[in-house]
Amino acid sequence: MNIKRIVSEIKKESWYAKLDAVNRLGNITYEELDDAEYVLRNLLIELEFPKTIMQVRILWAVNNIITQYPEISYKVIPHLLRISNSENKAVSEIVTELLNRPVMKYAIKRYGILLSKDLHSKNSFLKLEAMMNVWKMAPVTPELIDSILPEIIESTLEKNNLKIGIYSWLILESEDNKTIDEIADLVNQVYLHLDLSASYSPSHIKKLISSPDLISKFSGLVLLEKNPEIVNNEIIEDILKIFTAKNISRYLKVRLFLTLGVLSKDKPYLKNIIINEANNILQYEKDWLIIFGALVGYYIIGEKVTNNELLTHDVSLIRAISVQLMDSKNIEKALNMLSDSHIISYVSTIDRFTKPDINEDLKLKFLNELSNPWNYPYINKNVDDEALLRIKEGVSSIANSWSNEHWVSKINLMNDIAQIAVNNPEYIEQSLELIIKSIEDKFGLVRAQGLWIVRAILSTESYDRFKILEKLDSYLDPKLKINDPNVFVRLNYVLLLRSFSNVLKDIEGSNERISEIIGHLVHVSLNDEIKIVSEVSNLILKYDFNFEIDKSYITIEHMDEILKAYPYASTGIFKYLVKKYQNDSVALKRILKSSEKYLEYGCDFLCIVNGMNFENNEIFEITKNILQETSPECTESVKSIINTYLEENNWKTRLNGLYAIKNISKMDIKIIEIFILKITEIALFDRIFELRNEAGNLLKKLQYEYPEISRKTSVKCVFKPEPELLKIIKENGFGVDEALCALNFRKDEVSDIESLIMVISKVRNSEKWFRRVYAYKLLENVLKLEQIENYHYEIINWCLEGQMEQNPLISKISKSILEKLGRTTETISSKKTVSDRIRKIGSLLESGDWSVKVEALQSLQDFINEGHYGYLDLVMDKLDDPHWKVKNTALGILADIDPDLIKPAIPKVISLLKDGDESVILKTLLTIKKFGQRDSKIIEKVMPMLDELENYGTWSIKEEIMRLKLAHYHKARQKH
Repeated sequence: MNIKRIVSEIKKESWYAKLDAVNRLGNITYEELDDAEYVLRNLLIELEFPKTIMQVRILWAVNNIITQYPEISYKVIPHLLRISNSENKAVSEIVTELLNRPVMKYAIKRYGILLSKDLHSKNSFLKLEAMMNVWKMAPVTPELIDSILPEIIESTLEKNNLKIGIYSWLILESEDNKTIDEIADLVNQVYLHLDLSASYSPSHIKKLISSPDLISKFSGLVLLEKNPEIVNNEIIEDILKIFTAKNISRYLKVRLFLTLGVLSKDKPYLKNIIINEANNILQYEKDWLIIFGALVGYYIIGEKVTNNELLTHDVSLIRAISVQLMDSKNIEKALNMLSDSHIISYVSTIDRFTKPDINEDLKLKFLNELSNPWNYPYINKNVDDEALLRIKEGVSSIANSWSNEHWVSKINLMNDIAQIAVNNPEYIEQSLELIIKSIEDKFGLVRAQGLWIVRAILSTESYDRFKILEKLDSYLDPKLKINDPNVFVRLNYVLLLRSFSNVLKDIEGSNERISEIIGHLVHVSLNDEIKIVSEVSNLILKYDFNFEIDKSYITIEHMDEILKAYPYASTGIFKYLVKKYQNDSVALKRILKSSEKYLEYGCDFLCIVNGMNFENNEIFEITKNILQETSPECTESVKSIINTYLEENNWKTRLNGLYAIKNISKMDIKIIEIFILKITEIALFDRIFELRNEAGNLLKKLQYEYPEISRKTSVKCVFKPEPELLKIIKENGFGVDEALCALNFRKDEVSDIESLIMVISKVRNSEKWFRRVYAYKLLENVLKLEQIENYHYEIINWCLEGQMEQNPLISKISKSILEKLGRTTETISSKKTVSDRIRKIGSLLESGDWSVKVEALQSLQDFINEGHYGYLDLVMDKLDDPHWKVKNTALGILADIDPDLIKPAIPKVISLLKDGDESVILKTLLTIKKFGQRDSKIIEKVMPMLDELENYGTWSIKEEIMRLKLAHYHKARQKH
């Protein structure tokens, strides 16, 4: 079947021909994924067709394709969202139904991960499309998109790709949601029409640009950007006609500024045209987007502006780009933008004031303004009463629930604490636990806010600043913070070092500490790849310590001279030199040998060689030998840095952490063992396949057995319904490890708890350690579900056993589950001791002497009271004992236990109401009464039996029956 020929029928003007083609495409069983994707893309293009019948049939065909290949269902999401609010009720209802299909729900859940991966793609088109879809998905799944926003914030620093930086600015700062929504739809439609891997002729591009259709024009401009070498005079002429025409689309106008700016690099005459058009816009235009576009045009061609009124424009985006364009003579006013609470303005201002054309006095003034902690993004100086009350009354409870707090809430919370602490220093002490938690958080922006609050507190003269630095000293490790993956952490720490040095300057005998600070600042200046951090560090060295860094002077020839003057800067200097001379083996050998002399000055050898290429065997052997001779203390900081990377929310950072381990382990494979627990968690639980694969390869280096997970099977399992996954695991079928992994990602979405518990019961005894880990992790994931309460007894038993597992991850998860269930945990050594004693008690319980069994049960009760609920089975077994004394002892023990833990024994306890011994009946009634205080349903179950028991003459039995009935009636009245 010629699929491309059928697809070509969709392009025809006749809607009858289109409809026939859609019906045929929807009925095909696609043998190849590529064919399905090709057809899907072309169907989505036709969704814009105005006839309802066409849209309905296209949606039907789309549904059939994603049913066959659920792994591509995510490609449909943004386009379904675009028409989900269609005025056509029939279309809107079908789209809603499609979005609520299980396969689409799985796709939406996974979409955040896919977008995050595309945001880090080297392909700028993929990055841009992902950025627009982040915007589209935000209202649908805010909990997923929120975790990606920090990555978009980091993309605002993108200098190599102006377009990505501009679009990230738009998403983060624009308050005009309608405009950004339309831009997102436009980008998605343009990319849908283009095959960026294909080649297009100049005539085809010219045809697209000249088309009256907006999408076609945009498509032509995108292709020009991708292939600037095919631009000819005819194409330029067509573009200029559109550019200077009146009443063109505002989006097209902005796009043309970007296109012409790029083309002007090879065609300088275009600059004057851009300048004239931009000047006209800045003078008369009111539309913020067109003004922003004109300023982008200025930025691309390197033109300056002198109108500093733009620095106070109502739109933060215009203020942010204006500071980049402002002439140095008119820029002082822009210092106010450091405190306008917008992250884009903040970053742009720092970038502008660190450029060489700014005079020295203004740079110093800028540095002082930047060092003021209240000049920082998103600072709200007004704390509402509710936040104030929450902080004053519940700091400890907030700390306990910290892991469940949203990252934005954490940032707001730290802001509120700072406002309160500055005015009420007594609250600083009680807020320290929260400050520490924020400094160690997995979100870089939260860690940055933790350092910011320390800066804010240090600016409070009414508080003993040394006191807080002393208490936080171990959490402010310089080597850890200046190598943090988040740029705002590093920037805040550099500014914190400045605050600390200013405090130390007035104290006698602090020269060595100041030298250390200089060393850390030198490290940042030489090695930080983000300019706003390295340049700020340069300014601090220059104005506070009269030390200007000249990178051209830092060479192998001057190495000893510089190190003698600044020995505490050795790590940073050596790291810089290693990178500078990476292709010179003679120089590298000398650098590495020299580093041994500076270990006493905190020189971290692992930090220096991390990232080195070890292809040269001689360099590799030298590095390896030095590392073996280096004390563990001299490598601790890199281990801490790598741990920070492995725990970071940003998946790319976690991957870089694994790469660092892989690189360093070439010198000593035992280094992998230091991170073994975290590597194992990533290998089994991380949502990104590449990370699981990389972590698995590290485990293999240690000869660890590891699941061979297929990417293809793994993706298919992600979209399989729950019953299919459970069936694969039960039957130990093909893809069992992929199914366990996929089920683990569902977390608390599992509906068939009974089947899940059966699967866990089986898998937890697997010979393969990783399957046992998955079993316990699945238990932890579903703890919050109500249905799981029926299985607490089994879970506690399994976890008590899990604690004894040699695998540290199973032991860790088991302890975590027991703690969440409020049960005590023990160490393995104490557990073994307990087991020995229990084994002895177990043998006594099999004695033929009833008195021995009673004594054994009483000994067993001591263990159970300590939380060893795994031995309740031994007690329950004795309910069948022939001797009344043994049965009564067992009942007495069970009476004090939560009925949820002994559900299997409840029917047996109730059956003892028919026991032949009156003392057993009485003890049973007393036990049931205690159970009823926790679960009234148990009393309801025995009510029909109580009338029969009133025939007994014993008054104590009659009295207990009367109390049970009264308790039942009282409960019944409460319900009504």
